Amino acid sequence: MKRSLPLIAGLLAWILCVPQSTAGDPSARPGDAHRTAAAADLERLREAQDSELRVIWPALRRTPSRVSGLRWVDAAERTEDKAAAFLAAYPGLVGARADELELLEQRRTTSRSVLRYQQRWEGVRVLGGTVSLSFDAAGTLRSLS
Repeated sequence: MKRSLPLIAGLLAWILCVPQSTAGDPSARPGDAHRTAAAADLERLREAQDSELRVIWPALRRTPSRVSGLRWVDAAERTEDKAAAFLAAYPGLVGARADELELLEQRRTTSRSVLRYQQRWEGVRVLGGTVSLSFDAAGTLRSLS
């Protein structure tokens, strides 16, 4: 019984969070608008890439949990500026506008840089709202998670 309590609580929370506009539509799910925006941004990114993207997108998430195989290049010199340009160009992929994301940390090695962002809504950190962008040594964006 203890194992099923988190599952029951999660299902109850999901049911209670269904927006009123979709309550009568059995095909609509919470986050459908976000999924549509993310899918549109993913399609635009696929069209702009010369490589095949690998996408992990769990069924109940409104955005992909991982996109790899990227070869996204920006003319900016600093990695932070490149990341900001990507986040501004594809906000649907991360489910947040660039101005809602705060840089938490930046890790650099000789072969890559990883920038981790935290989403904030009205100044409050969003639970689970982290985004990591991984760049190779040449400054090309390689993955998003």
